[in-house]
Amino acid sequence: MSGVAGAFLCASSEPWSRVVDQLKKMIPTLALRGQAGVAVSAFMQERGIRHGRAFQSDDNSLRIDGIEQEPRFRPHVAIAQIRSGSCGTRGDGDVQSTPSRHFAISLDGALVNAHELRSELLAQGRLIDTNTDAELLLRWIERSCERKYWRRGLPADYEAIFRELDDRIDGAISALLLDMNGDLVAYRNRSGLRPLETMRASNGFLLFASENCAFAGLKERDPAALAWEHTARGRQVRPQR
Repeated sequence: MSGVAGAFLCASSEPWSRVVDQLKKMIPTLALRGQAGVAVSAFMQERGIRHGRAFQSDDNSLRIDGIEQEPRFRPHVAIAQIRSGSCGTRGDGDVQSTPSRHFAISLDGALVNAHELRSELLAQGRLIDTNTDAELLLRWIERSCERKYWRRGLPADYEAIFRELDDRIDGAISALLLDMNGDLVAYRNRSGLRPLETMRASNGFLLFASENCAFAGLKERDPAALAWEHTARGRQVRPQR
C-alpha cells in the first residue's frame, strides 16, 4: 500500500509558504501507507518544479530536504508520494523523484500490465530506464502530450489524455500530476478501487489525499463557493496569475 497527498493554494490572500507547511501536516497522517520514504515535488512560478524528500527529525517534526532550504522558493502547489517498498517497484525500493523536464507525479497503486506498456514505449524508440510504475505512467503521459499537442504548439488536453489512459492500463491507481505550468491534475482510473479524497478547505487550500484523515482539523468551504474545474475522472486546477 502507498499513498499520495497534494496541496494547492487557491486563495491569493494566503501566505505562499503555507503550502509546504500544509503538506507537512498531511504526510504523517498517511505514514502507515508506506515505509520506503516520501518524495515531494513543488512548483513556483518563474522557478518551476523542484523535488525533495521528507524526513522525520529528531524532535519528531517533518522536514523536506531540497525544497525548504531556499527561503525564496515559495510554491503555490506541492504533491507527495508516500512509498511502500513493494507497490509498483521492481528493484531498489528507495524513494526517488521521477525525473522529467515536464512533470512531477505521485502514484498510489500498481500497473498490472507494466511490462506490456514498457515494451510498447520501447518499440516506439523511447528509452525507458525505470523500476517504478510512477515513471512508466509519466512517460506515457509525456508521449501522449508530445504526439498530440506539443509538436503542434497546442496546450495538452489532460481530460482526453487520461480518458485514453483509462483504456490502456490494467490495475487500480490514483495519481497527482503536476506540470511545468503549475497546473495540477488529480486522477483515479475507471476501476475506482484506489481512494482519492478531495477537500476545498476554508483556509484557501484545495487538498487531495489517499485518506480523508489527512484533512483532520480543517473546515470545509461551502460547496456553493467552489470554483475549480471538473474533468471526467480527475480535477485540473490552475494557479492564479
